[in-house]
Amino acid sequence: MAKEGIFTLYRGDEFIDVGTLTEMAKRNNIRRKTLSNMRLPGYRERHKNYENRLCCYKVDEIDPVSEK
Repeated sequence: MAKEGIFTLYRGDEFIDVGTLTEMAKRNNIRRKTLSNMRLPGYRERHKNYENRLCCYKVDEIDPVSEK
């Protein structure tokens, strides 16, 4: 089995959970495939209600705040 990455789950701007897709699926009662689909740009386009939309991001996809 391939090593899973670390992901975060948000509802709008509110942080919900962090972990692998499998761990978050179990804790939040969401199918793993659904969480995986939440990462796709098409999902974000179809679900424009930002305040209530669940989104999943891979940790290395989040831009770190640069300190200059």
